[in-house]
This record gives sequence, structure tokens and C-alpha cells, in this order.
Amino acid sequence: IHVCDEFRKVNKDFVCNKVLLLDNMKYFKAYLNDASNHEDIDISVHCDVSIFEWLFNYIHADGATTNSKASPSTLAVDNVTSILISSDFLQMDFLVSECASFISQHLEEVVGMPGDLLCISDSILDKIAAMCTMEQLDAIEVSKDKLCYKLYTKRLHRIVSALKDKEDGASAAVECCVLCGVVYYTGHRGFLVCRRAKLSIGRHGNIVARHEAKPEWKLDAWVKSLTISFPARQAFWKVWGAMQCLYCVDCHMYFTGTELNECYYHDPSEPTNDDSCYGCCGAKRFAADTRPSSGCKIKAHTYASINYYSTDSSEYAMPEVLERLHQLVASHADLMAREPPATDMASQQTATKFAGVHEMLAGHVKPQISMLATCDVSNELMKAIKSNLPEVSTPQTRKQWKIDLLQEKDRIRVQMLSSALTKMRVEYKLDMVEVLHTTGTLVNDRNQTLWYQKLVPQQTELRGLLLFIHGILEHSSRYTEFLNTLAAAGFAVYALDLIGHGRSEGERGYFDRYTDVVDDVDRVLHYAKAELKESHPNINKTILVGLSFGGLVTNLTLLRKTHEIHAAVLCAPAINVPRTFTLNVQAYFGSILSDNFPKWRVVPGVEATALSAESDVLAAREQDDLITTGLMCARVGNEILLAFDHVDQSKHMITLPVLIVVGTAYRTSVGMQLNTVTGTLEKVVCPKSIEGFHRDIPSTDKELKVFDDMGHSLLSEANRGAVFSHITAWLTTRFDLVA
Repeated sequence: IHVCDEFRKVNKDFVCNKVLLLDNMKYFKAYLNDASNHEDIDISVHCDVSIFEWLFNYIHADGATTNSKASPSTLAVDNVTSILISSDFLQMDFLVSECASFISQHLEEVVGMPGDLLCISDSILDKIAAMCTMEQLDAIEVSKDKLCYKLYTKRLHRIVSALKDKEDGASAAVECCVLCGVVYYTGHRGFLVCRRAKLSIGRHGNIVARHEAKPEWKLDAWVKSLTISFPARQAFWKVWGAMQCLYCVDCHMYFTGTELNECYYHDPSEPTNDDSCYGCCGAKRFAADTRPSSGCKIKAHTYASINYYSTDSSEYAMPEVLERLHQLVASHADLMAREPPATDMASQQTATKFAGVHEMLAGHVKPQISMLATCDVSNELMKAIKSNLPEVSTPQTRKQWKIDLLQEKDRIRVQMLSSALTKMRVEYKLDMVEVLHTTGTLVNDRNQTLWYQKLVPQQTELRGLLLFIHGILEHSSRYTEFLNTLAAAGFAVYALDLIGHGRSEGERGYFDRYTDVVDDVDRVLHYAKAELKESHPNINKTILVGLSFGGLVTNLTLLRKTHEIHAAVLCAPAINVPRTFTLNVQAYFGSILSDNFPKWRVVPGVEATALSAESDVLAAREQDDLITTGLMCARVGNEILLAFDHVDQSKHMITLPVLIVVGTAYRTSVGMQLNTVTGTLEKVVCPKSIEGFHRDIPSTDKELKVFDDMGHSLLSEANRGAVFSHITAWLTTRFDLVA
């Protein structure tokens, strides 16, 4: 074996038995045949001479002796990374396992050496992550952030895989409580207590307050949202903490690691003139109270430390095996614990109005506590507020910071109240109106099948026919809640899946010409009008509602003038953007690709994280199998640009009533500067182009409604109720019910 070390400019020859070589270095089996008649073979190898010599000595010995300094094949901190990479390449599986074990035992020292563990394959990193302790992972330097990310990600995947293995059919291993939002391992359900659950009596006469599993909650979606919102290390500890079941010696309750800071108590030091009431809040003190824990104040839980030399035989004494668990919890409490929900505190304060009522009965007489007792200010917004303050911290700047933060929380509370009231109003309307939901198919002029859905309120009076057009690469079923709201408002709602989208026929995400899409909209409108005329002959008003790319298609349909359209609602519509030199060059080459390679997927799509800042929206999108992801076809990208130009040139022909709704930037109240824009949420369409479109169309009945703190997916985000309400109010004031 001729070994050539080009880096050190050293050559060295080795002689080895072929059988021994092939048995230990399986890489050479692809080049050397065991049945060869020639025993003497020359092999040239380009690698580090010292590393190959180490491997050569290793296969001629009984294996590496990691404890013997005299052995020439001793694994050490300074050589194990190079040996692992080489042995993995030469397929020396036994040595790979030994190196992985050595690294896991000396992880902190190995990471500090010049070698880069990121060069190691994912499968080996998975082994190392599984064998090293969590204390070793914590000891890795912060500068090794990429390695920490990989190791923690693999540990997280192992936890998730282990939990999935415990799932038994319809029974999930992990659940989320619909009442308090705590995620827990189902094996701990019998011990854990939910503070928001209705109290009941157990079979043994004990008070029971169990967590109630949230329907349709998925472990994968939760973990995905954590990895999006937090670094890999913090996401791992949040999942790990949620799976733990700890015991508090103060409140005598079991709790998860997520609830570390949620020990409720009454302050005994507060003076009181009535022994039957607590001095801190005035709540009734019951002589025989079987509730697990109650209180108006919150502190961190106390999980007992272990005293091995104590003779105490208390039932709360914990075995030695829990000491490491408690140490891990204590050292990572800031990562795994959530902020205590303030609604429980508000509940205690409200309960003082009914001091003589037991908690099990108070729910029947006391008013519901508002969700507005708690609100969170996002990290991005916190940074924006701080950026308006001087860098030097003074008592005055700290006071101003507190004032600004309180103002921002007040603004969020008002927004939450508006959203809650709107949602209640929408839900009330939906409950009052019965909506018939059906689906069907049509065949377009190109002999392709189009899927559509229809939602018609079961009443004799309607306001008109409404057609909804969804965005690019998605489908109409994502917006069933919105469609139900429109139907409950008195509209016969139709929604189609565009060709190549959702349940309609065609190659995913592809259409040949933008005029084909408009043809399909015309086809559905003809069919819907004819069908509606049979049941409601006096209904003659037609409205188009388009979202994103659907807004572009809506404008194209208006300009074609095949149908008499009486109003249009454009939700975050795709409008032409200013053409820079770079964009013009891209458009030129895009047209060439469109003509010659129409189905070549080269056009970058929209990043999922740009669609919304809310993790729930992104998680729901991730689980939707009908959404097309990845690059768009060259023809589609070129046709969208052509459609932009057509609408831009002909927008002066749009004279009917138009409502445009769009998300925008964060707005803060910093000092006296109200409505200061600090960071954009709408990252898909161009707000300035939309403002220009609204300004340029000659319609005498037009409105541009901007929703603060909402992104492109404003029909799916938490505050969508406000958007639904504004759209329905705008439509119902313009279209009366007709029998």
C-alpha cells in the first residue's frame, strides 16, 4: 500500500495481508476481489500518513487499547476526530463505534480540539448525541453553536421517536390540555392536576381535576412550532421538561417541568381581622378544604433536595435516582418553564366577591374571567421599543421604558378585546344560520376537471352570489371558516380549486396561460349563476373575493367583463411591483425559459415563514397535504408577470366598489410618537403597490383597510375574526337581502 501524504509531502509504503485488509477495511472490497488469483497487489492511497499508520497498527493488533499509553493505536482527544472520519470512510464499523463512544465520554475536550465534528456524518452524530449525557451537551462552548444545534436536534428527534413508539392506536403518548395549555405525558395524567378543570369527586371521595386532551392536537406540529420559535437547545429542554412529573413539597401537587413557576399560595404573614378569611386577598378560609392547592400569589415550586443521611421516613422522601433529575430541572428551569398564566391570579381576585362560595360552586355564580388579564409583547416589538430609547440607562429612561411597555400592553389588550368580541359575534351568527355545504366537479373547456365547494344559507332571502378565489399553490378548503362566515351573512358562496391546485385536475402548481385560469373562473360563474337562478330567481348580484394570487385573478376577471360583477374584495392582493433593473433582467430570461422549458421549476416560491409570524398558522400549513411547496414552474412565473402588466395598464377600467384588506407593520406608541412603524409583517405582496393601485383605480366606492400586527395570512391568523367582521360589514351595507 503506497500512502501519499500530499499535505506533508511524505510517502510511505505498508505491506498487509489481503484477507486481513478486506475484513477490516471494507471500503477496498469494491476494488479488490477476494477470489483474485494475484495475492500481490499494489494500492495507492492519498491520505494523512500518520492516520493511516494508526489504522494499520490497529487492524494488526487486538483493537485500540484506550487505557494503555504504550500502545501505538491508542485513541486520544487530539486524534479521535481524524480517526473517526477516516474509519467511517474506510467502512471500519467496529472502530467507528469505538470512536463514537470515546467522543461521547470526552465530548468537551474533543470539541475544544482543532478538528471539526461537523464533518462527521449525521448517522455518527446521532450515535454520539445518544451516548453523551445532557451535562456534556451543556458544557460545549457557546461558539460551537452549529454543533450544539445538530446534537440537540438529534436528541430532540430521539425523544419524539420514543414517544411515538409508545402510541397505541388512537391513544396518543403526549397530549395538550385544552383548558390550561399544558403539554404532558399521558402516563402522568393520573397524577397531574389542572387548575382550570372543573372539580369533581373521584371514586375514592377525593377531589379530581384532570387535564382534558385537546382534539386534533399533534405532537409533531407542537415540536415544529418550538423549533421555529426557539433555538434547538431551548426547544429540546421545553420538550424534555414537559415530559417530567415532579412533586412540590409546599403545595403537595404533582406538576410538569413547564409549570415550575406556578405554585399558588396565600401569604400567611398578611394580617387579618377575620380568621375565616385570608389576609392577603380576603378569600374564604375553609376549615375542611380538600382542594389540592389554592392561593392568590404565585412562586416557584419547591421540589425537595435529597439528604442521604437523614433518618426521616417521610412519605415525601425521594429515592436517590431523582437527584440527577432535580439537578437538571434546577439548571434549566429558565429554558423549560413558561410564564405563569395571569388569568389564575385574576380568578382569585374575582373570587373575593364571592368569599363565602366554595371553588366547586363559584363557577356557577361568578362571571367568566376575561382573557385580557394576560398579554404578551413579542421579542421583536420589545427590541423595537428599546431602539427608541437612549443606550445609556438612567432612571428616566427606565421609567420611560416601563411607560412604553404598559402602553403597548394596553394596545394589545384592546386588540384582543376587539378580536374576542368579533369572534363571539361571528360564532353567534354561525350558530343562528344553518349553512348547507356541498361539493362537486365541473369540466372546463380544456377537458380538465375542476373541484368546487358550495355554501348556501338555508333561508329564503339572499344578498347575492359570491365566488372566492384562493392563492397560488394552495386550495379553497383552507378557508372554510371564512366561507361559512360569508354564507351566514346571507351570500351563496362558491369556491373553486384552481387548475393544478387542491383537488382539481392538472400538474401541481402549473397552468399554461393566465387566461386559462380566468376562463375557469368564467366557467364556474356561469354554472353558479344558472344553478342559483333555479332556487333564487331574483338574485342578480355577483361579488368576487380573491386572496393573494386570487386577488390578481379577480382583477383579471373584472377587466375581461364577461360577467357583470357588482363588487370585489381583494385580500392581500398580488399587485405589480416596481420593476428594477435586476427584476427586468430576471423577467427577460424568465420569458426565454417559459417558451423553451415551461415546466422547469426554477422560480423561487414564497418562504413559509414569510406568510405569517404565528407558529400555529405555519404548523397547520405544514400538515396540509393539498398545499404545493417548492419552486414554481418557469411558465407560471412568467404568466404572473404578464398578468401584472395587464392589470397595471388597464386598472383605470375598474369602476365598481372595491374593498382591499391587507396586513402591515407593527405599530407602537413610543413617547409621543404614535403609530411609529417598527417592522413589517406583510412580506409577500408589496404594500406600496397596493396603496398605488387603490389610489389609481377610478372607483368612487373604494376602501383600503390596513390591519395592524397581521401578516399575509390574515384570513388564518389569530385576529382573523376582525378581518371577517370588516369584510362582512362592508358587503352587507351594500347588498340587501332579496327574497
